[in-house]
Amino acid sequence: MHYLKKLSRIKQTLPTLFMILAISPSTVFAQIQDPYQREEADRAQSVLFYDVNAREALCAQTPFTSFARDVYFIGDSIGQGMVEIGGFREELPEDWSVNTNAEVNRTLEQGQEILSEALQVGGDAHDSRITVVELGTNTAGESAEDFQERIGDTVAQIREANPQTSIVWLDSPTTSDTEVYSNVNQAIVNAAAEFDFDTYSLFDLAYPNGINGSSTNITETSSNDLAAGDNIHLTTRGYQIAAQAFADYLEATYVATSPQSFAGGGNPNAPVTGANNAEYAYNYFIVRFGLEPYQSAGIVGNLMHESGVDPVRVENQGQPGYITFSSMAEVTPGRGYGLAQWTTAGRQDNWRNYAAQQGRDPLSMDLQLDFLWDEIQNQSPSFYRYEEFLATQTVEEATWIILAFFERPGAVIDDPQFGGRNNYRPTIAPPTSGPAFDVLQTRVSATEEIDSFEGQNFNVLAGVCGLGDANGISPPDYSARPSIQVDASPPGPHNDANCAPRFQPGAQALREYIRERWAPPVTDIGGYHCRAILFDNSRPTSIHGMGRALDIMVDGTTPEGLRTGNEIRNFLINNAEQLGIQRVIWNRHTWAANQDGWRTFSAADESPHVDHLHIEVNIEAGNNPNLI
Repeated sequence: MHYLKKLSRIKQTLPTLFMILAISPSTVFAQIQDPYQREEADRAQSVLFYDVNAREALCAQTPFTSFARDVYFIGDSIGQGMVEIGGFREELPEDWSVNTNAEVNRTLEQGQEILSEALQVGGDAHDSRITVVELGTNTAGESAEDFQERIGDTVAQIREANPQTSIVWLDSPTTSDTEVYSNVNQAIVNAAAEFDFDTYSLFDLAYPNGINGSSTNITETSSNDLAAGDNIHLTTRGYQIAAQAFADYLEATYVATSPQSFAGGGNPNAPVTGANNAEYAYNYFIVRFGLEPYQSAGIVGNLMHESGVDPVRVENQGQPGYITFSSMAEVTPGRGYGLAQWTTAGRQDNWRNYAAQQGRDPLSMDLQLDFLWDEIQNQSPSFYRYEEFLATQTVEEATWIILAFFERPGAVIDDPQFGGRNNYRPTIAPPTSGPAFDVLQTRVSATEEIDSFEGQNFNVLAGVCGLGDANGISPPDYSARPSIQVDASPPGPHNDANCAPRFQPGAQALREYIRERWAPPVTDIGGYHCRAILFDNSRPTSIHGMGRALDIMVDGTTPEGLRTGNEIRNFLINNAEQLGIQRVIWNRHTWAANQDGWRTFSAADESPHVDHLHIEVNIEAGNNPNLI
């Protein structure tokens, strides 16, 4: 049975749903504007999604659907020995698809040239699940720093074309030149830490005790039955051992998954897409954790009522409007935040600690979905009834377990049939009547909507090709950007001679882009006005008069307007370096490229900027007609 029914089946439930969510239907179903004017054939390939990797796949016009192969291996003579002498391909599982390309005397620079072609659509390395690099023995005496930088360039090259791949770099087993090969192995170790990829040590395999105790500080040469006499290559047995050991490592570390069976047990590294946050979360629990569709629907149906599946949503607590937060510093006990509206101090601290331990953004969608499931599965499985949840057989059963034991809203814990708030003892079986039953039915109804929002906006924006993180849901890094030149007004009192005759070309290009992408609810974009700052002629000329400032009119007192304003703010700050953004003012706060933080605007009482965003570009960006 398909548990995700189309919207037409539940129209009668929508008024109740929207009342519980405290948002209007027009807000939930606000149409996304198409900013690209693609041809129909291209538009048919377009998808809306949350994650940046999927956006980059779209920009290449090759949205990721599945891995084309398991392993792509590029190497030099040592790699060639592993493949041709050691039988590396034969050591891997028979059902693995493998492409290899190894050649004597190959340098890393030559490897980059080969990769540029192999990573193209249809190439040997395109959409490989694992990318193995064995290059470095032919460094021509590069310093560790230079080689490390070249490794970083290669990793970026691979990830740009294939964001989902796992990269493994093999170090060098050679000892023929102590300085060169110490540099190679040290550079690989350092680069792995800096650029976040995996390594496998052929040196440690050939010399399990190291050379005088260290594989990266060689002081004398040596050989054994695995290392060849030239102290560069391996023996026949060495290649065989290396091929077998490395193949075993790959099979054990990177568990193969068929694209058609991601849900079978889950795959934490599998790609996830979705037309909106609700669909993304629904797919996430199935793909990453192996839940049944009705179980995933039970979780997401609850999240739709808790937060609208918005990871930066704040509980209203009687306040009007659609309230969001931009950092964990704003999260305080007694009020709900994030996807599951985490409220208590303990759970909020667990959320912070979980993100810190993994070095991830606590406001991100993926982190919160992972944390939610970690709470249920690992932190308090008996309290949240993890085993009982896995045993559910229907969407109603799954929804009830999450509602009664995980979310525990007031209307449920106050229901007298379960003992009331002070003696709450819910049953595993769903109720058939009473206040808790009424809440359950609205949440079951919400599960039926998950796959019916095609083209609708749940804070998920189509990607912008060529730009950085344009996703409106991702909170910006509010730190200063020293690389951005901040161009202030000319010194001295205002003089009309300082003014430009109109918007500068770059500002005009950005103005047109924002209007095309966000209007409506953006109602107008103005800002050119030859005047002094705050209309005080004793002060310098305003950036407005110099044609480098825009006023983006959007009503931040409405849920839709506030969300749109936040999306525009995030887009501009996330791409500040490329767009030359030097200042943003919005909703009583401001960010500047030469100052850290999303700070309270000093003139917020006189000019709160709740009806428009003020943005400024620097002179270089203003003069660029092709800015965007």
